[in-house]
Amino acid sequence: MLSYPWVDGTRCKKNYKVNKKKKLCVSTKIPAPVNNPAPKPVLSPVDDSYPHVEGTRCKKGYKVNKTLKRCVSTKSPVPKPLKPGQYTIPVNISFPGITNADGSTTMFPPTDSALLLLPNKSANEGRTQLFAILTDLFKQYSPYSPDKVLRVQYNLVKSTLKEDYEKKRIYLGAGLFTNAKDIPMEAVTLGSNNRLYIKVMAAVDDFQPPIPKPVYVAPLPPPPPGPKPPDPIQQIIQIARTGNKCPSTFSYNKTTKMCEKCPDGTRKVGRTCVLLPSDDVDKKGDAPIVMPKPPPVNSESLNDFINRLEDTGKKIQDPIYRNGRYMVFVYIYLIKKYAASCSIFNDPFLLQQHSAAINYNINTKTLTFPSNLAEQMRECVLRGSELIFITLYMYAKKGAHVNLIIYRPFKKIVERYEPHGQETGWGDSIYSEFDLNKQLKELFEQRVQPIMKEYTPVYRTPYEICPNKNGFQGIENLLPHNKKEAGYCQMWTMFLMETILLNPTLNTQNIMEECIQIGKNDPTYFKNLIRGYTQQIAREIKLYLKQIKVDIGTEGAHNALVNMNIEDLVNETMAETKKQNKPLPPLGVAPDALSLDDVKEIEKEAGKLNATVLKQYFTFIDLNQITQGVGSGTVKQQKELLLKTMLSRALKWGTVMDNIYNTYFTELPALQIKKQDYFIRFKYYPSPNVDLSTVPMKNRMQLMAEIKAKYPNWHTFNELISRAVGAPPVKFGLKDKEKVEKDVKKLSEKKVAEFFYLMQYRHAPTAKQIKDITATSKHPDKVELLINYLQKNNIHVVNMQHWMSMF
Repeated sequence: MLSYPWVDGTRCKKNYKVNKKKKLCVSTKIPAPVNNPAPKPVLSPVDDSYPHVEGTRCKKGYKVNKTLKRCVSTKSPVPKPLKPGQYTIPVNISFPGITNADGSTTMFPPTDSALLLLPNKSANEGRTQLFAILTDLFKQYSPYSPDKVLRVQYNLVKSTLKEDYEKKRIYLGAGLFTNAKDIPMEAVTLGSNNRLYIKVMAAVDDFQPPIPKPVYVAPLPPPPPGPKPPDPIQQIIQIARTGNKCPSTFSYNKTTKMCEKCPDGTRKVGRTCVLLPSDDVDKKGDAPIVMPKPPPVNSESLNDFINRLEDTGKKIQDPIYRNGRYMVFVYIYLIKKYAASCSIFNDPFLLQQHSAAINYNINTKTLTFPSNLAEQMRECVLRGSELIFITLYMYAKKGAHVNLIIYRPFKKIVERYEPHGQETGWGDSIYSEFDLNKQLKELFEQRVQPIMKEYTPVYRTPYEICPNKNGFQGIENLLPHNKKEAGYCQMWTMFLMETILLNPTLNTQNIMEECIQIGKNDPTYFKNLIRGYTQQIAREIKLYLKQIKVDIGTEGAHNALVNMNIEDLVNETMAETKKQNKPLPPLGVAPDALSLDDVKEIEKEAGKLNATVLKQYFTFIDLNQITQGVGSGTVKQQKELLLKTMLSRALKWGTVMDNIYNTYFTELPALQIKKQDYFIRFKYYPSPNVDLSTVPMKNRMQLMAEIKAKYPNWHTFNELISRAVGAPPVKFGLKDKEKVEKDVKKLSEKKVAEFFYLMQYRHAPTAKQIKDITATSKHPDKVELLINYLQKNNIHVVNMQHWMSMF
């Protein structure tokens, strides 16, 4: 048998593959026969459109176009023979929208291609006729966006385009053409329900679509006569029941009250019997086809789910929670409960010691993960898994903590969920948020890349996915500590995993934001919520996993689960998930993120800074303020603070430099702009007696660009300026005064007049003003006055020259 009907949700037999369009399982051994071309049907003429009367319905085979107020045929017009003197005008015009009376825009989607044939005797005559129609059309409708008017199916006409086609296409769409000859004849396709198509039909009586040329296909030789194949869909055989039982091959149907069975060689699908292929026999070695279990239908909204748990937790009297080895069991339970298609576990020989898939030693800063992590991830992806959860365990001498890795392969994103919020609330100098984020970024963006290839994700930190500084556990921890309750980090981690499984179409940030809004940032609400969730998990997990016989969170659970061998349970879970196969969704584009080279640059630049500068940069990023105070804390502490902040917020070193320079020069007063311009020009800061208030101010952005080019790192420039501003004022000694007197006497009479005017009026003189000063006072007198002024104000002649050049 070459094919048999395919039932949705099933797999085809061996040596058959599914044809979803025809809903058949087609044999891969024998090529499907080529059908003879069907005889061309003789159709009656069909009108493409007619005016629509408001309040009425269109005739059968027509649908209303409200914008055009016409009933448009849903059938193709019947081809008629070309008349002598007709010339084919191929046109491609697509209108993105028209502006309505209320200011809104009506958009028109791209349509199927069609050709216009206008009655004419030459190409130019056809263009002229089309030009008149287009001109009339554009007077009636305004184009939405002149530079984006046409959406051409470029690949269809690429071979026939002229060099100036693109320019003419834009002119044509914008209604900017001035001559019929400007219309490019190579523009193709005009949709049959397009406004222009309908307008042309209404305007030109002799409009006819072209007759497609028939394609000759040689007929195949007739197949040898054989028995007529049975109908693929057959009826159920029904007989009346005699006595209390049906015959052995029949089953009783309570609805029809009949004994029923399918004919031999068929199987029951719904209320019909589907024919099996002729070679449908069990063969040794054939793997059994296992249908994936559908996830349970969730009729509960996220709001109802959370409020129900909070209400449960509110009723708990004297709550007690003891930490233990719970996460792996709850993880397995949730995978089974929601029929998830992927589960990731540690290497078998490490499961007993580290049941989490990824483990981070805080003391040694060592990240360990399964040797086949990339293979496990890719295998899940190729089976169509859209959500992959990986457990993360962090431990030190003083305690432990858990996080969750959420991998969305077809969005190319992997996220770290931290229940405390935007960063881990470890509160110890030995823990490095930067180091953990850096190692996870290297793992998911670099180490797994050779195997993951196109599915290699971008790593996102807790800061990037948590909308608030405090997450679920962070809000809950605002309450006074109860000695009977340990930290609920495992339960909060599994709570988010279940919430994502309940809402697979929402992203992590939206889910967290909605949960926090529902709880209104109330610590008591979140404490009750996690107590209620823990109680629900304790109850459900005992029913679902036969290995669990005690309530999690109790002393008994801590002792019973700590040494339990979970290898069989892990193998069983992995075997179940590997049976599930789904179609691969389209692969998205990874979001912008820091590269590993960017991270290395951050580390390199931060390693050169002292505690004060590190503190300056952190304060600027955190508060958008530039401070000049001395930083508190050690270099190590300030460096960790800056590094974790920049990596968490995906900030490049160059981005921070651009931002701080922009802020610095935006806030700088006008006089300081002039003084810093002076500093950049002459490499020293102006004396307090050099008055720059009347000097024209340079453009801030232009000055900033010059300084950034010379000092890429803002702190280098800031330190130079700070030292120059803070330097003690210069006081002239005898040698300085002698030098001033000597330098002034060397000046020309014109230069003395210029400096004398600048000294008196704080401005550069014009030629006329120099002439007036020269005429009104004697040169020796001006020299004497200028010398006295410079010596008194501790200004050298070179300073006067620099001052004058600022005008």
